[in-house]
Order: sequence, then structure tokens, then C-alpha cells
Amino acid sequence: MPTRDELIRYYATLHDDRLMALAANEAAQLTPEALGVLREEVHRRGLDNDLRDAIEIQTRRVEPAEQEELVQRFRKLPCPICNAQAALLNGARVATAYSFLVMTTYEEVLVIGCPQCILAAARKANRATAAFAWWGIPWGPIRGLKAMSVNHEASAAAERHEATADLRQYVASNLGEVMLRLRQGSAAF
Repeated sequence: MPTRDELIRYYATLHDDRLMALAANEAAQLTPEALGVLREEVHRRGLDNDLRDAIEIQTRRVEPAEQEELVQRFRKLPCPICNAQAALLNGARVATAYSFLVMTTYEEVLVIGCPQCILAAARKANRATAAFAWWGIPWGPIRGLKAMSVNHEASAAAERHEATADLRQYVASNLGEVMLRLRQGSAAF
């Protein structure tokens, strides 16, 4: 366990971007002493206006009503993919399967974006899957069909107006990052 002086020296060496990432994403895992030193370093650098709320929300219980408010506020940010503000953000999983003779890979990623960007990501993943998933027996066709099913669900989710479970889970799992993005007015990751 590092001493307070070691923590002070370590945090002082971090670049602003790394310190901000630590504060926005990892504050909940820090010891009380490390959290105090982090707050001091953030204040010393003048970053506390952006990060104070991001640190604070990770260190307390968030009520369901507050979480829902965060989801709705986050949805109003510009799309992190195309930067458009015309539509509410949402989230959906998009999958791709590739096969090469005896090896098949399957990957799912969460896409946070406007409906058009989610649809575009699902279509792109479907094109890649349609071209490359079928070449490995038996898993290629199996994973290919699974990926296309996931992408169909993503396309349907993009058409819905309400926030998806994937978006709600993203906000719940990334409260500090979401709070920072709300303070900065950008959903860009």
C-alpha cells in the first residue's frame, strides 16, 4: 500500500488526460486516502470544475430517479460518431463474425450513437459477416447467424424512441465518465 507522499508524487507525474481518466473512471476503486490525494491534485491543476461531479457520483449511491435523469441528459448530447444533434443517443450491441477455414472469430461491441450511426454500424457488421463468416465449418455459419440476429436487434433498437437497456447499462457502469461528458457537453469517447 503506497504512502500518502508516494501517492502525491505519483499523481503529480500523471499527464492531465491520464489524471482525468483516473478521476472519471476509477475513483470508486481508490482507497479513501488515494481519493483524497486525487481530489487535491485535481484541484491543484484547476481541473476540479469538470471532475468534481465525476468523482463524487462514483463514491455514493445513485438513486434510480437520478440515474434515469442522467440517461435522459446523456441522450441529448451530440452523437459521438457523427457529432449530429438531430436525434437522441441510444445504444445497441453490434456483432461481426469472420471465418478462416478452421478458425471463427465472433465479436460484439456496444455502439453509442444516433439512430443513423447505429443503423450504419449494424449494416457494416452485417456486410462483413455475410462476406466472411461462412468459410469455417461448423462455427462460421452458426456465429454468422448469431451476429446477423444481434445486428437485426440493433437495427430495431435504433428505430425505437425509448432508451435501450444497453444504453442504460452503459450509463450505470460509467457514471463518472457520463458526468464528465455532461459537464463538457460532448459524448465523444
